[in-house]
Amino acid sequence: MTKDTQGRESDPRVTTNRAAAAIPIHGLHHYAYRCRDAEETRHFYEDILGLPLWHIIQSDYVPSTGEYCPYTHIFFRMSDGACVAFFDLGDDEAAQPSPNTPAGSTIWRCGSIRWSTWSAPRRSWKSTASR
Repeated sequence: MTKDTQGRESDPRVTTNRAAAAIPIHGLHHYAYRCRDAEETRHFYEDILGLPLWHIIQSDYVPSTGEYCPYTHIFFRMSDGACVAFFDLGDDEAAQPSPNTPAGSTIWRCGSIRWSTWSAPRRSWKSTASR
C-alpha cells in the first residue's frame, strides 16, 4: 500500500482517471437485485427493517430493449435518499450465483458475491433483530 496526496492508503495496482472525477456524482440512487417474490421481499424490507416502500414499477416490456419480460421493480428508500431495489420477474426463481463465484465455496452456497453494507445507529440493531 502507498499513501495518496491526502494521506489515505491506496493500492498502487488500482489506477484512476482523475478526469472522470469531474462528473458531479452526488451519491448512490439505488442498488438493484433480483428477488423470488416481491411480497416476501416487501415484508422483510418494509415490515422488518422499516424501510418505506418508495416506488413500484410494473411493466410487460423492458424499457431499454422493448423485450417482452413482465416484471415488478420495487424500491425501498433509506434515510439518505438512496434506495435498495428488487426485480421480481414473476417466475418464482431467486437470483442465481454469478459464474465468477468459485464453485463449492461458502459464498456459492449462499448465492453469490453480491452484497451491500449499510450503516445504522448501533441502538437500532437490537430492536430490529427482535422483529
